[in-house]
Amino acid sequence: MFENGLFNIIKTNIPDFWGTNNNGDAEYQLFYLGVFDPVSTPPYAIFERYKRIHEMDMKSKNRQFISGYRIEIYDKDSWHLLDLQQRLRTLLESLAWTTVGGIYVEQIEVEDDFHTIPNEKLESKLRLYQGVLDFNMYYTPE
Repeated sequence: MFENGLFNIIKTNIPDFWGTNNNGDAEYQLFYLGVFDPVSTPPYAIFERYKRIHEMDMKSKNRQFISGYRIEIYDKDSWHLLDLQQRLRTLLESLAWTTVGGIYVEQIEVEDDFHTIPNEKLESKLRLYQGVLDFNMYYTPE
């Protein structure tokens, strides 16, 4: 599955997300969908798939999928956040024409990346900055 493969690639290439959980154990702080307990040592990131569109060929078979993903990065240091976001963008863009989690990736487009101070969220109370990478992945079904 692409999400597992992406997690492993990021874990291997971006060591900055290693931290400790609330029990004091080392944990890689890249989460899928969300975090319910406050993360004790930023930076951390959350990623999710928010869309999946399929294109059909002339025989009504799935020819290609397009999945949209978002990675939200949180950090106390705005310059470190910018560095993390740039390294993640470079890593994502290098995945075109490779196999990730058993899925052959034909193209990855990082559509948007921006920085903000979250409002009305736990992160704003913890005084964290937020960086967002929004990208589409094009791949052929198995």
